[in-house]
Order: sequence, then structure tokens, then C-alpha cells
Amino acid sequence: MQNLPAFTGRCQCGSVRFSVSEGPGTVNVCFCDMCKRATGAPVPSFISVPRERVTWNGIPSVYASSDIASWGFCAT
Repeated sequence: MQNLPAFTGRCQCGSVRFSVSEGPGTVNVCFCDMCKRATGAPVPSFISVPRERVTWNGIPSVYASSDIASWGFCAT
């Protein structure tokens, strides 16, 4: 794990926003077909942080793509 800076993000329309506080986390890349389909990227990258560091403004919809993975998204 490394110490990551605080950051924010949002969906394209702005209905779902999030902020992540500074602290430990990991940066990962994935090559599996499930992640490629979910993101549309040939090599998706992700940041993993403890749940308690994330604050949501708006409620993302969730799609369970398998027994081990679910994806949050803006339904708007």
C-alpha cells in the first residue's frame, strides 16, 4: 500500500459524486474480460481504498456482474 492524496470524482451528468480522503490505498491494473467490458478499456486501472475513506453524494446504482464483482454506475 502507498499513501494516496485526497481526490474527488463524479459521473458525467453530476448526479453521483464522491470524495476520497488522503490515506493508504493501492493502484491496480486488470486484464480480465469482465473488467475490460465494464470499463471499455483494453487495460483498466483501478484505485482501491478502505470504504470508510469514501464519501458519496448521490446514490450509485449497482450491477452485480458475477459472484465476485459488482460495479457502481450512474443510472441517469
